[in-house]
Amino acid sequence: MKEESISGKEGSKGKEPGRKVPRKRKMLDLAIMYDMARKVNSTLNLQECLQGILEEAMAVLEIERASLMFMEEGRGELIIKVARGLEDEIIRNTRIKIGENVSGWIVKEGRPLLIENIEGDGRFALGNAKQYYTSSLLSVPLWVKGKILGVINVNNKISRELFNEEDLGLLTGLADEASVAIEKAILHEQVRKRAEELTALTKRLEKLNEVKTELVSTVSHELRTPLTSIKEAISLVLERAVGEINAEQEKFLRMAAKNVDRLVNLTESLLDLSRVEAGKAEMRRALVDVSGIADEVVASLKMQADGKKITLRNHCPDGLPRIYADRESLIQVFTNLLSNALKFTPEGGDVMIAGEDTGEDLRIDVIDTGAGIPADKFEIIFDKYAQLDKSFLKGEKGAGLGLAIAKDIVKSHKGDIWVESELGKGSKFSFTLPRDLRAKEQRLRRAEKNRR
Repeated sequence: MKEESISGKEGSKGKEPGRKVPRKRKMLDLAIMYDMARKVNSTLNLQECLQGILEEAMAVLEIERASLMFMEEGRGELIIKVARGLEDEIIRNTRIKIGENVSGWIVKEGRPLLIENIEGDGRFALGNAKQYYTSSLLSVPLWVKGKILGVINVNNKISRELFNEEDLGLLTGLADEASVAIEKAILHEQVRKRAEELTALTKRLEKLNEVKTELVSTVSHELRTPLTSIKEAISLVLERAVGEINAEQEKFLRMAAKNVDRLVNLTESLLDLSRVEAGKAEMRRALVDVSGIADEVVASLKMQADGKKITLRNHCPDGLPRIYADRESLIQVFTNLLSNALKFTPEGGDVMIAGEDTGEDLRIDVIDTGAGIPADKFEIIFDKYAQLDKSFLKGEKGAGLGLAIAKDIVKSHKGDIWVESELGKGSKFSFTLPRDLRAKEQRLRRAEKNRR
């Protein structure tokens, strides 16, 4: 990829063909390369890396002026990234297209260049000649992953001697070593920028989520009052408090009442979810009887189960230990899971709740004989507003909030929740609750502190 150098337009003018490099000089060159590689690889900051490369080049070749140019992304032009011995105006304003001047020629041809007489070389911009105290210069490409990203230019030897092939070989070798460091620095810069972009995006999403939560809460509160009024009005009419109604009217009013109940339940679920998301859900923790909660919820849902001829059983043993938890929240978890099971279990099916003491936790299982859930949906089913393709289910579609709320409540108690299911054979939703919530919270805090 990198071809041998040429000197100016006239080929080998100024070279010393056949001259052997002394062994001591070779050893010195190797030592210089090793030292340079160590220094420029010690930083992952691109600008610092480029500055280090240029400073090493100036020290190795004992020169007064040098510049490192980079291809500007999307412009097809070279700009000066770092320089020594150049005026600020030149650094700011220099732009060289591919093929123009010395640096542009390097990018186009992909070869290092030694010019022994700048005034006799058409690639050199004579307008800059007054800045050069010597008549020769070196310019070499910077290759990164098979592509030229930039050019190193050096001139004005302190000794006022001309550059030679040894100098060119040394600068080319330095450029090869520098390319490795530049590649690492560019990759680090890309990773850093992507991390910053992701951080900014995360903050924007968090803000949007806060706005969404507040909007949902506000709308739900606003819906509560008119829904309650509609429900009460329908109840009064159904109870004949305002006069007799015929059978057809009663049929449609009961349909309306059922749908109002659905809207009320949805509104309450949205409010519950918004409170949990905003961290405003009150957790009144005390010692509670989980078996008693299971009995209470099963009793409250018996009418719903009987309506579908579903056998609903509570197999939680009476001897389960009392645990430290928020009773109302646990009632909601039991209710959401059992209601979900009843909703998607066909007529004549079975729904059962079971529990056991595993030592550190209590485990609760809600088991049904419904249509089951595809294995690839086990994770997303607990996401907020998740709606599976329920074409294979016979039950009603929900808003996708019940399981999300149950998950948030269980997680707030430092427990876990998951599902096991097989299509056509039913599902088992399981969750755990620590026997001693306060002790588990302390252990988690200690573990987090140790990780830091």
